[in-house]
Amino acid sequence: MNEQVKILVDISKINLEQIEILLEQLGFQVVHNHEEVLILKQVQVNADYKALNRLDFVVSVEPMHQFKALEYLKRTFTLGESEIGKEFAVIAGPCAVESREQLFNIAHEIFQQGLSLLRGGTFKIRTSPYAFQGLGMDALQMLRDVADRYHMAIVSEVVDPQHARLAAPYIDCLQIGSRNMHNTALLRAAAATRKPILLKRGFASTIEEWLYAAEYLALEGAREVIFCERGIRTFEPSMRFTLDLAGAVLLKQRTGLPVFIDPSHATGNPNLITPLVLAARAAGLDGVMVEVHENPLVALSDGAQALDFPSLEDMLHALDSLSV
Repeated sequence: MNEQVKILVDISKINLEQIEILLEQLGFQVVHNHEEVLILKQVQVNADYKALNRLDFVVSVEPMHQFKALEYLKRTFTLGESEIGKEFAVIAGPCAVESREQLFNIAHEIFQQGLSLLRGGTFKIRTSPYAFQGLGMDALQMLRDVADRYHMAIVSEVVDPQHARLAAPYIDCLQIGSRNMHNTALLRAAAATRKPILLKRGFASTIEEWLYAAEYLALEGAREVIFCERGIRTFEPSMRFTLDLAGAVLLKQRTGLPVFIDPSHATGNPNLITPLVLAARAAGLDGVMVEVHENPLVALSDGAQALDFPSLEDMLHALDSLSV
């Protein structure tokens, strides 16, 4: 993330060349110096600016935060019946709302299995123009109806600024998808609704770029943001994407903000979902989003990566066992 630190040094004790050598050993590079004031750039992931205080020639250390507005975001908040950031939360549901019957059947099963956070796509961004694009506003009304019946909180993707304003009255948490992480107009519109936002990482984005997207949200007034790692594109062809679990943990360690994973989109393989969910829980992350369908074989969107009802039950039992 290349965080910068400003230090004041006593050059009567040591010359600048020796200072630079010692700082490089600690994972920092001097990028600017003005007499006794040095600006350092973090060049190693594990570099800790607090360690600089142990050097006898360092008078003071002041971190220079790039992401000032992130400080306004909440570390914990309530979404429906879930305490985000305090408990491990599970968001589950279909990739897309296909019909009223389908949505209510899936919501009923998820409710029966003890979950209260339901996902469902309404306006779908698809790679192929011939793929199912979602039911639009009709699906939003269906989501609101099912939420009212089962006392669920709804998470659904918004795809453009106008859609963010239209969807906000129907859903409880606005999802910014991978393809839209850099859509600053959408980020601003979503933040203006003052709704919680689930921010997915772009599949070709760095952690720093992901944080800058959240900075846009925070600057425009968002206070409740969930980061969601959904896989990045690599050279590995055996999975849909590569789940960057280490990146998710690193972001959690550096910000303290809620971080989820989406193993359904990351792998495209339902057999890998439960192990990755358990790994996320063991690594100290805050939750997961998984796709669930009553019959994945006939799903209109991403059925190959969805859990069926028995598989969801097995995943939840495995989570319960991990917490014992």
